[in-house]
Amino acid sequence: MKRTRKTGRNGQSPAAQRFIHRELAETAEKSREVERRARWETFALAALRYVAFADFFESPRPTGATEEDYRTRTRREFAIFNRVEADLREAGQAVFRTCAKGYKQAVLEEVINELSGRS
Repeated sequence: MKRTRKTGRNGQSPAAQRFIHRELAETAEKSREVERRARWETFALAALRYVAFADFFESPRPTGATEEDYRTRTRREFAIFNRVEADLREAGQAVFRTCAKGYKQAVLEEVINELSGRS
């Protein structure tokens, strides 16, 4: 097919090409928004898991268990706690990757300033 002023690639009119381009751009933006939302949801769930397990980990231990049982349980709980913490960090890093450049540093500075007076 001969290309003319009224048709572009694949014989489409310029208006049709602009429409397709707009639709693709909108679809891509919606997809990015879904990904951002999913990262925040993953982060929120990881934070809740961390808090729940940290509270459990710091709760009083039942008495009457042997020293070996206590050490075995403590090792297992430490391993779980480390995994939950790693999941939280991974989810947080995924969120920071979607934020504006420098946002992570700004959050860090805010936390340091806010908590430096509390010891």
